[in-house]
Amino acid sequence: MNPIIINYGRRSEFIQMLKERGAKLGVEVGTDHGKYAEQLLNAIPKLTLYCVDPYLAYIEGDEVHNEEEIEQIYEEAKFRVEADNFPRGLIIRKTSMEAVK
Repeated sequence: MNPIIINYGRRSEFIQMLKERGAKLGVEVGTDHGKYAEQLLNAIPKLTLYCVDPYLAYIEGDEVHNEEEIEQIYEEAKFRVEADNFPRGLIIRKTSMEAVK
């Protein structure tokens, strides 16, 4: 299969394009709160989506995202992605490099 060059500027247009093409399998790297993954799963009923995010504490500029905050974000994402969509939606709590092994 040859790669497809996509020139969509909005996420909603991208979701529509995936739906029109009959997408059945996808991977989202960097799921964060799971809002976009939830949109994908709701819009594309036959999609199975693997969401890869390690959910690790980190520092970004002056902001510190501690383990407790990250754990809350993970639980929120897990609810959005897996609660009504399992097994079509699955969070893989690994770095992208760990997940590809």
